[in-house]
Amino acid sequence: MGFLDKFFSKQNNEKGLEQTQNRELPDFHSQALGSPGTEIYAGYFEEDYLESLRNSERADVFDKMRRSDPQIKMCLSAIKNPIKSAHVEIVPCGDTDQDRKDAKLIEQILFRGMATPFSRLVSEALTMIEFGFSLFEITHKNFINQPILDDDGSVILNSYTGIKNIGFRSPKTIETWQVDHASGELLSVFQQAYGDLDRQIEIPAKYLLLFTLDREGANYEGISLLRPCYGNWFRKNNYCKLNAIGIEKFAVPTPIATIPTGKQNSTQFNKLVDALEKYTTHQSNYLIKPE
Repeated sequence: MGFLDKFFSKQNNEKGLEQTQNRELPDFHSQALGSPGTEIYAGYFEEDYLESLRNSERADVFDKMRRSDPQIKMCLSAIKNPIKSAHVEIVPCGDTDQDRKDAKLIEQILFRGMATPFSRLVSEALTMIEFGFSLFEITHKNFINQPILDDDGSVILNSYTGIKNIGFRSPKTIETWQVDHASGELLSVFQQAYGDLDRQIEIPAKYLLLFTLDREGANYEGISLLRPCYGNWFRKNNYCKLNAIGIEKFAVPTPIATIPTGKQNSTQFNKLVDALEKYTTHQSNYLIKPE
């Protein structure tokens, strides 16, 4: 019997053994029938019941919330600052010399080799708290004649392939998400950015690094920590605007109208009185005097 015959004979024996073992399990279920049930249509998530908090529009709303409200900014800082201030280091996974060299390589790639400083990468990754997710695109680079030194000054590696950058992709620019119909796994995202850094490009999922907060099923946009605050923030903004309008009206001095002789019973006089009543904070907070 030749090598190929032996190989395929072994494969068939293993396959038959697997089928025999599976038959011993009465409820063996290898292929999923159901779906995560995430509401997504043509790449757009429709999970939130508010129209203004769906897809890229919701990122604009959450961006306004974190920039305009001091209490929201304070809460976000209280969550993020302890993480940002933490000491970061790469610890070898074992005691061997190779484990120590691997740790040095990872340390070089993450802390010194990337275009984006690691501290900024952490800060950008934490934007998943307010946006629900943070997305990055990974690019690679061959580092030639850039030695990695050990603690004693010896060269561990002279050239290596590492990460060129883990580039932030703003949630406000992510337009659609393409997911696998059968499994719900992410296939790609479509980015639509405007301005001097404009892009209209589809990025495959294999080049992406995604952080999601409170993900449910295939909803890769997650649930923002600011989502429950939206109602209070929206009402407070409107109340502040109404209050400012009232303050502005109270700041208006008492208007005084001069009535020409013979115009007291005219149509123009009645229109003037009506305008004064609407202009002032009280329907009688004005003065009328004869010419």
